[in-house]
Amino acid sequence: MRRLAAWSLAAATGLVIWSAVVEPRFVRLRRVEIPVPGLPAAFDGYRILHLSDFEADGIGTRERQVASISARERPDLIAVTGDLVRKALGTQRAEAVFREVAGLLGSMPAPDGVWFVQGHGESATRRQEAVLRAALEEAGVRGLWDETRSVGRHGASLAMAGVRIHDYGARADWVSGAPGSFTQGPCRRPGYLELPPARGEAARDYEVTGRLRFTSPEDWIGIMVHSNMGAGRDEAYLVLRRDHVPFLGMGARGTDYGESSVKWPRAVGPGRWHAFRVRVETHPDEVRVRARSWQEGDREPAGWDVDSIDRSATRIATGAPGFYAEGPGVKQLAEVAVSGYTAGGAWRQPAGNDILRQLRQSAGAGSPMILLSHDPDIFPDAAGLGIQLTLAGHTQGGQVRIPWVGPLVTDTHLGRRFADGLVSLPGGLMFVTRGIGTTRIPIRFLCPPEAVLLTLRTAA
Repeated sequence: MRRLAAWSLAAATGLVIWSAVVEPRFVRLRRVEIPVPGLPAAFDGYRILHLSDFEADGIGTRERQVASISARERPDLIAVTGDLVRKALGTQRAEAVFREVAGLLGSMPAPDGVWFVQGHGESATRRQEAVLRAALEEAGVRGLWDETRSVGRHGASLAMAGVRIHDYGARADWVSGAPGSFTQGPCRRPGYLELPPARGEAARDYEVTGRLRFTSPEDWIGIMVHSNMGAGRDEAYLVLRRDHVPFLGMGARGTDYGESSVKWPRAVGPGRWHAFRVRVETHPDEVRVRARSWQEGDREPAGWDVDSIDRSATRIATGAPGFYAEGPGVKQLAEVAVSGYTAGGAWRQPAGNDILRQLRQSAGAGSPMILLSHDPDIFPDAAGLGIQLTLAGHTQGGQVRIPWVGPLVTDTHLGRRFADGLVSLPGGLMFVTRGIGTTRIPIRFLCPPEAVLLTLRTAA
């Protein structure tokens, strides 16, 4: 019995030493080939070194190993998906380490540069973000802050997009009830509905009516016309009520709607049902949107609350009716009807989110896109928009992995399958790296730190 206890103690001690001292200190190189749909032949064999989650408190053993791997492999491009610095560092020390790690990244050879997106460790304060931006710029590292840039090769191009930290896990779903009735619960991001047009239908002139109610004065809710959200384009006119403008006003996505007037500003407040009517008319040289609302039980007014005319070169000439809402309360729609419009199906929620639509739209036509995101939870939105490849970190692969079980903790709403490696959903692929450092507790077990060399291949 004593011998068994001694062996058990020795085994436990060995596991602790391995998990806390040995495995976390040695960065391995992982090689992965990824078939990318639509990848131009000029980019077949293109190599990207994917790094993430240094969680550094200075330039140490792991950081020097990464630099050696980069120097030896000489990738075409280096992609860094956030969390350069250990979160527990004080402000001054964190800023110093930002500069050190940025300098290390800037020294790594890559013909198409080093590209970076922020992680949770870089979004704590505006000051930290400003220090980081300056350090990256000084080191020659290209930050992507909700933007898209292009990499060229032999006349072909590859779109590189990057997103800041956003609450990708928040839900903004609409739930349908009786015909023409929908409800959205509390959410921290916009949720959209759209009624798709019939195939070949040029939806130009129609009217949307119904009733709406919301419970919080902080809620935003609006009616969209000429929406192209469902087509993946960030374009729509919106007649909306906002927390700081508690009556119907005018907004737009993807255009400057030009002339707009609010003639009869009737308050649209929480807790009461309000009826609404929104009319859109499209002419050769302008788009006109008019709207009014009134409390349930009152007579419909004759005048329009909103009268907007868009004569700009970016005016939206056609599109679907829809709705938008976000905020801490419950938002409800009832008796929704659309006249003068031929629908091609039921009401649906467009794929993707606002930021990704903008990034996708800014990419050149025919250019496949690689999206850099610290957080893998963006992947369903990205795949829904047909973004071919997403690179993410954040999970550390779980840090502790149990045979036949996998990671104990994933830090992703998507679950264990999406915590490490190459995964897919209809429309796109994602690679999640285990990263360089550790978070919360400084151990790794069956989940070594890694630098990942991705080789892109044209899909068959």
